[in-house]
Amino acid sequence: MEGDKNIQVSKPDDLELNPFIHLANHKPKIAIITRWLVFSVVLCILTVIVANKVPYSFEQLNTGEEGIPDINKFISENPSAQSFLIIVQGISAFFTPIIFIILTTVGLKILTSIFKPIFKEKVSMQNLFLTTTVAYTSLFISSVLRLIFSLIKGEFILYSLGSLPYYTGRNSDNEFFMNFLNSLDLFTIIYCGILAFGLYSYSKAKIKPVFALIFGIYFLLIIGQSLFLPPV
Repeated sequence: MEGDKNIQVSKPDDLELNPFIHLANHKPKIAIITRWLVFSVVLCILTVIVANKVPYSFEQLNTGEEGIPDINKFISENPSAQSFLIIVQGISAFFTPIIFIILTTVGLKILTSIFKPIFKEKVSMQNLFLTTTVAYTSLFISSVLRLIFSLIKGEFILYSLGSLPYYTGRNSDNEFFMNFLNSLDLFTIIYCGILAFGLYSYSKAKIKPVFALIFGIYFLLIIGQSLFLPPV
């Protein structure tokens, strides 16, 4: 009897060790809003600093054809255009995390509704927001590192530090396998893992089907991108 009692008492403590369960039980709305503000404000400030110190290059947009203006030259010679571009980049950086999290949450809501055999328990919108917000931390770290390294190197880094193109440069090979490898990103893989674990935590689903579903969708998107879009 004593052993059974100890098992029953330990269950709530075990659940509290899960960060998603902990957040859901301790002011979840504040946890969501606080993280949103951190993501948006930090990315906005860093983006504005980088835009001032390391302007984005539009070289890829210049084809060299007559009649097409040199965008880099136009911006460098027009202070008002530079200021406008910095403001646009700052505003975009501020709202990007929030919009991305909201769209992902809506997508997860649709996903959990479609795959009811996997998600035996309905996941509330609040818990879905918690899941996508916590998972976005990985992409946030990726963006912060990319911006900081842009400042250190003195040139705007377009690719994630967790992706192959950052280390190999732009790949002109149009083969599917290279496109697939170039589309993989360590931070996005971590993001998908956290996303899957959050869904598992808030539903009665088994962990393997949830991870298989999330990563299956991720790899399908990469395969589609590798087949139909130009190489990165």
